[in-house]
Amino acid sequence: MASQQDQDDLLDALFEMAQSPGKRPSIVEAQLKYLPEWDNKRLREAAEGLLANGDILNPSHGAFNVDLSSAARKKAAARVSGSAGASSTTYNIGSVHHSPFQHVAPGGYGVQNTNYQMTANDLRAIVDLYWDHVDELKLDVATRRKADAQIRTIEAQLIDEPDPTIVKAAGKSLKTIVEGAIGGALGNALANPGVWAPLLALFS
Repeated sequence: MASQQDQDDLLDALFEMAQSPGKRPSIVEAQLKYLPEWDNKRLREAAEGLLANGDILNPSHGAFNVDLSSAARKKAAARVSGSAGASSTTYNIGSVHHSPFQHVAPGGYGVQNTNYQMTANDLRAIVDLYWDHVDELKLDVATRRKADAQIRTIEAQLIDEPDPTIVKAAGKSLKTIVEGAIGGALGNALANPGVWAPLLALFS
């Protein structure tokens, strides 16, 4: 069973993501962006605790997006406002590519905005990862055809200087398919997102 602190930490991460208009917060992305040190068991138990308490509602089948109850929003907002006067530390980092980094002063609440710059090497690594592991996703024929088309679009961009707009569109479609495959009912959601973490992070 997850500790209350873990449940609070996950709720705070989901609350922060919920501030973006038009998008339901995703538990997969919450782990990648705010709780990278958590393993899948810890994440699942914290999510189950929030669901049992009624803090998160309506989990989706695929990407495991959720809604936050009004009570949960108030709790998270109170923690954020309560730490508004806490001291903070700023780091100027040249590059945090694929290396989530965050420092929060004691009693503070951290918000992490990480900007991933895509390079040709990153995209080649994603292509290799896809072909090495796509069979593990057990996609149906139609979904597999769509996923293959997206990765081939990315491959084609590597022939010359990649067009960021084309790559981003294909990558986001591929990310949606992967999230759908590794998601599912709460009991088996996020069963093994680790191998796909670079793809999910690059196109988040």
